[in-house]
Amino acid sequence: MTQRKRRVERVRKWRLAAVRGASASAFRRKVREAYDSRCMFSGQRLPRTEATSTAGVDAAHILPWSQFDLDATKNGLCLNKQSHWAFDEGLFRLSFDDTENAYIVSIPNPVRVAAQAAQFDIESFDAIAGRVPRNRLPGNEALWPPKQYLAELNRFLDDKAA
Repeated sequence: MTQRKRRVERVRKWRLAAVRGASASAFRRKVREAYDSRCMFSGQRLPRTEATSTAGVDAAHILPWSQFDLDATKNGLCLNKQSHWAFDEGLFRLSFDDTENAYIVSIPNPVRVAAQAAQFDIESFDAIAGRVPRNRLPGNEALWPPKQYLAELNRFLDDKAA
């Protein structure tokens, strides 16, 4: 198994280890409300409708509840289904750039190399990468993803890649 596959598998297990329950439902609801059912990465607003049984967005943990016991709204990102999958798989990275004072979605270079080798359609992901507009963040700045949480996640991903 390649280093990348081992890292992705660890991240997957890290995230999936959370026990689901009432707190998970409350977390999901609060994150969707904070973001008005808008995907932070793509900008799509996908609430539940009369014609759909569920919303088209998920509440993704930045730091896994199983290790940090952190079901706080600010530890959540509202992401459409594809972006949630890509974030959990490490295809997308989210960081905070102090120089730009902005959140940045990026695609790590090893992901680009692997995508090219597998003829993986990465173009739609490229369209999402870049600076996240402020209107995709919660209206209440106290609920914005803390840069410390993002730094911790990215340190974990970098350590596992080494």
